[in-house]
Amino acid sequence: MGLLSDIQAALLDDEAPVGPILLKMRFLANRLGSEVLEDWVRYEAEGYPPDALVPEYRVAGVAYTGTYMNGFSVIRDVAIPPSQIEEHAGPHWNKHKIRDSMAVVDDMVATEKSGGHAVVNAGDLRRLLHKKIITSHTCSHLTGVLNSNAYLTVRSAVRHKLLDLTFKLEKEVPAAKDIEIGSKPTGNPVDAARTTQVINNILYGGNLTNVTNSGAAATVSVNVRQRDVTVLADALKSRGVPDSDATELAAIVATEEPESPSEPLGARARAWIAEKAGKVPGTLWGLSYAGALEMVKEAVKESFKP
Repeated sequence: MGLLSDIQAALLDDEAPVGPILLKMRFLANRLGSEVLEDWVRYEAEGYPPDALVPEYRVAGVAYTGTYMNGFSVIRDVAIPPSQIEEHAGPHWNKHKIRDSMAVVDDMVATEKSGGHAVVNAGDLRRLLHKKIITSHTCSHLTGVLNSNAYLTVRSAVRHKLLDLTFKLEKEVPAAKDIEIGSKPTGNPVDAARTTQVINNILYGGNLTNVTNSGAAATVSVNVRQRDVTVLADALKSRGVPDSDATELAAIVATEEPESPSEPLGARARAWIAEKAGKVPGTLWGLSYAGALEMVKEAVKESFKP
């Protein structure tokens, strides 16, 4: 049984821990050459660093209560409406990004199941709300509590995302089905591009277009293009490019930055076109190599307007 099938079988077992499954997925990502997938798996396993993009399923709502006092009275457990938090301190205080590792997530799930709640550090917020909620009293203590089952939501989401990824990889990246422990990297840029596009669509809504990797501090940059990658594939098809070639090339273009403002293609896209042209000397999609290259550039400029 290939590694992909092994991961699927483990995910269907509700009692199987997520940690070992993530390790297998990281190995699969490495063999497919997708840094984006490898980064996501590592972040889920080890935690998200401060400068890393946090997926939406790791963002939880926060409810705040405060204790207010003056020289004559104490008012406890005052619920502070989110609208007042936003007005006096900013909307980001109403949401908390859960950056913890999956091991911490598992521990917090157990806490939630026993009736406990995760709290956030609200020290700075207390200062921002000074004399603004109850003007006659000072806020002496402020508590922020995450939504009920916030960590359980994270763990469930990761399991579902992993399962979705395996299904999509099985369909979109045929090489993934043949990878086993001990397999060597495929070394195929098309496999890497397709894998990155799969995780882009499932985790980031199709908005991830650039990846920078610098070891343990690897970060994911997000740039929203005006049009989806499918628009580029359709534009290429309308110009006579076969469906399979249009899909592969569009995926590669979407996973790298252009060489310059005047050069809309990256190095891997240019290499892919050159390789294709070399298989049929003198022509590509019924055009000369130079003509095909210019046609692709026009399609990219039209589909990915700055």
